Amino acid sequence: MSSKPLIGVILGASRQGRLSEVPAHWIHALASERGDLQVELVDIGRHPLPFFDAPLNGTAGSAPHADIARRWDAALERMDGFVVVVPGDDPLRIGRRAAPIGGETAAFLHKPVGFVGYGRQAGMPNVHALRSLASALRMAPVSHEVHLSLREVMSVWQMERDFDAYPHLARAAKDMLDELAWWTHALRAARGWTTQRAALPPLRRARQLVHRWMHGPHAAPSGWPVQVAGLADEAVARQ
Repeated sequence: MSSKPLIGVILGASRQGRLSEVPAHWIHALASERGDLQVELVDIGRHPLPFFDAPLNGTAGSAPHADIARRWDAALERMDGFVVVVPGDDPLRIGRRAAPIGGETAAFLHKPVGFVGYGRQAGMPNVHALRSLASALRMAPVSHEVHLSLREVMSVWQMERDFDAYPHLARAAKDMLDELAWWTHALRAARGWTTQRAALPPLRRARQLVHRWMHGPHAAPSGWPVQVAGLADEAVARQ
């Protein structure tokens, strides 16, 4: 396992002429400057995801978009945490916005997520809707958020100003990334511990069976059952 967790910055818009690339590349650049994280852009524009006619985890092999769904799921599985860049569209459209996150996938389970909202109302309604969805998926939404007004994004997009003109955004991004990094390291360690512990019940059951076999009425010839029991004990002790 790499010493640096991998964070996926998800561009939450795929339409032509989208503004999401402005805040996405900005937060990606800030996160890339840190020494405790690796960062990768995850562009849903390159994944024409099925919203209604196929499961996102690609389990239905006959579904027309199953291959696309499986590639999307594989891209998410690699990540230890996420930053979702959320446009400030009409909240009634949040169902389609949430589809890439709300699928039948375990790729988000027990992973932290931060949000960067932008545009209309600084993306707040959609960020709050996605925060609730992330909690339902048993993710760990961080408390700090970053919100860029439409005026701020447009001024950078039209090259009238750059992000250095908005120091409050850099401070908000640092707070969010600091919290995200802490949770990413903590939850990655916790997921690894859970995986190791999952092997314990079969090992304990095997040890019980071996000991019962050794001392029961139909015990096997002495010698090698003792060696098997020793191996079972050693395996459990290592856990």
